[in-house]
Amino acid sequence: MSNINHISVRMYKQGFGDCFLITFKNDVQNIHMLIDCGVKSNSPTSKNKMKKIMTQIKTDCHKLDYLVATHEHWDHLSGFLHAKNEFNQLPVDEIWMAWTEDPEDKFAADLKDKQKKKLTALTNIYNKLKKLTSNSKEGAVYLNAFDQFFEFYGSGGVNVKSMNSTAAAFNALRNHNSKKTYFEPSNEYYEFDKLPGIRVYVLGPPKNEKSLNKMNPSKNKGEVYESNYFSNFNSGFLSAASNIDSPSEENSPFDKKFKLSQEQSKLTYKEYYEIKDQWRQIENDWMYASGSMAIALDTSINNTSLVLAFEFIESGKVLLFVGDAQVGNWLSWQNHRWEIPNQQGGKRTIDVSDLLSRTVFYKVGHHGSHNSTLKELGLEKMNHKDLIAAIPCEKNKKEYNGIPFDPLMEAIHQKTKGKMLFMDEEMHPSIIKSGGRSTDLYHEVDISG
Repeated sequence: MSNINHISVRMYKQGFGDCFLITFKNDVQNIHMLIDCGVKSNSPTSKNKMKKIMTQIKTDCHKLDYLVATHEHWDHLSGFLHAKNEFNQLPVDEIWMAWTEDPEDKFAADLKDKQKKKLTALTNIYNKLKKLTSNSKEGAVYLNAFDQFFEFYGSGGVNVKSMNSTAAAFNALRNHNSKKTYFEPSNEYYEFDKLPGIRVYVLGPPKNEKSLNKMNPSKNKGEVYESNYFSNFNSGFLSAASNIDSPSEENSPFDKKFKLSQEQSKLTYKEYYEIKDQWRQIENDWMYASGSMAIALDTSINNTSLVLAFEFIESGKVLLFVGDAQVGNWLSWQNHRWEIPNQQGGKRTIDVSDLLSRTVFYKVGHHGSHNSTLKELGLEKMNHKDLIAAIPCEKNKKEYNGIPFDPLMEAIHQKTKGKMLFMDEEMHPSIIKSGGRSTDLYHEVDISG
């Protein structure tokens, strides 16, 4: 079979979410790979758009050779439920997922259990605050932020039995009658019979809990283009939140020495409990720290993203798809070295810096958020003159946490000389000149080998 000599990449325009169709082409056939298929919104308009997209994929491809599910977030998976009927009519040969989804992996199971406990704790706090702040303007703002967080788990929220939850979407893939392959990063690369002339490198997610939990940049190290926040929470907070309706000494967020019994407190601080002074009471204020917990959980799941680099063996050009990888995922790539054949019949060693320097297509992480693209160890190493960046969001509509992040967008604009794909912008003339095209449903670029 002749080598792959072109790769086309479609970025669909469904709204805030990832859906990329990659077609590997040679003189004989086309091999189709879908990386994620989701949108954050659950509006009727978004659902109809996902159905149109899946119908178009089914019509153009007839089958998927590979389907890649990067991580368990609604904006990457909802299409498999929004367009369930259309998806079920599309044959899929093989589904790729990260090791974090492997049911036989004990470390993965432990991570899932911890995530589930945190999600349950956050749900408890959300429901409690909803009752306590129903008439509070400030409470409404806080709850609205919580609503945005829960959108990443579908309209079913944390209810894993709901057919509109992220867990249900992932289960639809796990239960699909196709071959499942779970990848973890290593110093080995992959070559597949279906993809002659292509090397595949698995960069993440790291099989290291410290790296997985590193969501934000280190202070004063210049790892990213700017820092927005730092978040943390401890086991005491988690215990209190998990048992919010049945408090005890064991799950209190405060040390015992700082506590009075309610009877003692009412005797000592009578005025504090008077109805007219209710605004002074702080018993429930600790729950407002849960925002940091929500951010940490959200980004830790982003860090479990399956990260893939596709290399044309002959030309060395690289296409990089990072899912929603955060800082710890990116930093872990520095640990790997690969031995590849050289032109003299021997071997040469490459690292991620080498891959980044030859990257001609970068699927920007997490829709362009502040901690989704490293600076010195990431974008600044992408120096190929043909670099194109695809940011799966609308440039002129700020979403969750100020995405896309302006300082990063400015840096990408300089690196790509403006060759950036947004869902709400026309394609750059130089991309069109090299074979790119757009429709109402997608942007498509063509990368020659």
